Amino acid sequence: MQHSQKQADHSFALKDAYVKEVKGAVKDGRLIPSNAQQPAVLQASGHMFLDEGKQGVINDGDPSLYFHKGGNTHQFHKEELRNPLPGGQGERRLEQINPSDVPGMRNQFDQYQKQLQDQKYGTGNLAQFSDPMTVKSVIG
Repeated sequence: MQHSQKQADHSFALKDAYVKEVKGAVKDGRLIPSNAQQPAVLQASGHMFLDEGKQGVINDGDPSLYFHKGGNTHQFHKEELRNPLPGGQGERRLEQINPSDVPGMRNQFDQYQKQLQDQKYGTGNLAQFSDPMTVKSVIG
């Protein structure tokens, strides 16, 4: 009898925690009130504008994170990156990145850019000649 009561108490505690979370999600705009199982905005894209030192989020159905610098963009598509804003489809927010974080983020962007270039053309002294434009500029 005592074991059954403990199981019942545990079940009620789990249900209460679930209901509290659902009510909070509805209040924050993360769930549609008429159907608590259906997310209001399933995905949002994040954007890091490294030249301007700003970051933003847009409720646009895209769970990717984009890094923008010098006319180049790198996309990282991961479901766990989705982070929709309360307010529904099209809601957006733009804010300043902590200024002390920007140089490190720019450095990581440049390293990733170089890694992609090395994968495409190789490394070493002759790698520069794999790019037809480089060969043309060296030869004339």
